[in-house]
Amino acid sequence: INLTPMAYQALITIAGRGQAGVTQADLARLMNQDSRNLHHHLAALLHHRLIRRTPVANRKSFTHLLVWSGFDGHE
Repeated sequence: INLTPMAYQALITIAGRGQAGVTQADLARLMNQDSRNLHHHLAALLHHRLIRRTPVANRKSFTHLLVWSGFDGHE
């Protein structure tokens, strides 16, 4: 799999948050990135099924919960 350095950093950050995952808004803050640009880096992770993305309501706004796919099926 060929990932950009930013996509790889996003994957490491998401996996590091464990099974609880991280919201896309919080990931942008943790990575010091604009959340509107982060989508492009997450697209490769989603394409390769390395992460799961679930819509959630967060602080009266809409975002996505991101979880590393390696945690699927684990408690």
